[in-house]
Amino acid sequence: MPLAAVVALANPLFVPLGQTVLFTYAGGRPYTAEALACGAMVAALLAAVLWWFASFNRVMDTVKLLYLFGRFAPAVSLTLTLVLRLVPSFGRRASAVAEARAGIGLGRGSGTKVPAIARVREATVVLASVSAWSLEHGMATAGAMESRGFGTGRRTTVPCWSFRWRDGAALGLMGALAAVVVAGAALGATEATFFPRVAMPAAEPMFGASLAAYGLLLLLPALVMGRERLRWHFSRARR
Repeated sequence: MPLAAVVALANPLFVPLGQTVLFTYAGGRPYTAEALACGAMVAALLAAVLWWFASFNRVMDTVKLLYLFGRFAPAVSLTLTLVLRLVPSFGRRASAVAEARAGIGLGRGSGTKVPAIARVREATVVLASVSAWSLEHGMATAGAMESRGFGTGRRTTVPCWSFRWRDGAALGLMGALAAVVVAGAALGATEATFFPRVAMPAAEPMFGASLAAYGLLLLLPALVMGRERLRWHFSRARR
């Protein structure tokens, strides 16, 4: 949220367009409401993308990625899985090393009172330790994969999930909702302009249908999760 606020407030500083001037600065350069609204839209888009990635990282673990792409692109799926596991483990290992050094009195700390050179030296030591651990862990992983026969034959996968009729129905519903949203965008029913004046889409049936379809598409995960929680609550209440 702070990043989105900074993007929204900073956009009029770089885009001096629009008819509604809120104030001027730097010798008469305008700070307009239209540029602020456009910045708010860009900030909301940035926040939505960050939430998408956070949700994807929360839902899609390495097992699911291997299950989805293991048959079609085994090398790519394996590389992607290793990379996705490396970044969080690298961060956890760095935190553990920093805490261990601080526990034995070798850490320099990270506060504002610590000189910048001392913080850089401390970060360099932690990075060297974590890099050595990463290389050692990679060698151990490669050895374990070789000992298990990796690359010696046709790769197989374990079916952890089965595609049921409810999955097909949910996929069809999502496709239909996405088609309505795409149709509305292609027909210009959801188009908004910010310059020279803010103009929102007209309240037409296609706009309402696109908005309702997009809202329902966003609410589908929450509806599914709520349904599962209700089923779990009632199943425990019967005991």
